[in-house]
Amino acid sequence: MTKVKEVSRNGSHAAPSPAAPVLVGFDGADGGRDALELGRLLASVRGSRCTVAVPDADRLAPEARAALEDERAEVRAIGTLSPALLLVRCTESVGAGTLVLGTSHRGKIGQALIGNVAAQVLHRAPCEVVVAPRGYASEHHNALRKVGVAVDGESRLALDCAEELARQAGATIERLDLAAAPTEACSPDIDLLVADSRRPRDRFLLSSVTKRLITESPCPVLILPPKR
Repeated sequence: MTKVKEVSRNGSHAAPSPAAPVLVGFDGADGGRDALELGRLLASVRGSRCTVAVPDADRLAPEARAALEDERAEVRAIGTLSPALLLVRCTESVGAGTLVLGTSHRGKIGQALIGNVAAQVLHRAPCEVVVAPRGYASEHHNALRKVGVAVDGESRLALDCAEELARQAGATIERLDLAAAPTEACSPDIDLLVADSRRPRDRFLLSSVTKRLITESPCPVLILPPKR
């Protein structure tokens, strides 16, 4: 593994603007609480704010704002019919640069089990999607100290994204081989793993490598949007 201490400021990845909100999907379940904690951290790193998409704003807005430590955080009620489609539409309507999701809590602590909604959103989202592992909200996260990036011969965008995140957070980067990343990412000092392994939208399927990254990594995983 190669450890990169100096971070380039001239990558070609179009990082989300600070004006673009971090959108968090929250349905009141524990997976949504994991997503809120991760969204709070990412918004802090990027100098942006969180918007929360919920099925019922009256019931869930107070908890969401408390978790984000932001009493003015925007909370949008999107209903319950076709939640994956509604989340994608909300991402588009608010101009989100990042969408943060939790996962099923039937898996092991520190891992993610992709449910139907998360899988469908990963198929369709126009922006980067970050998945929080189970139990992420059990701790208060103050910083990203090391960003892992899973690369192969065609992963320049993933490296650019990781470099920009590391620059914003004052973090270091560790490069991991894409195929071995789930195992290598078990290093306890990697705080977030970046990967670019989605196919173009017109023939998109979650690859087996992408599924392994999300389900086996003990840290959050950021998946870049499909190439167009």
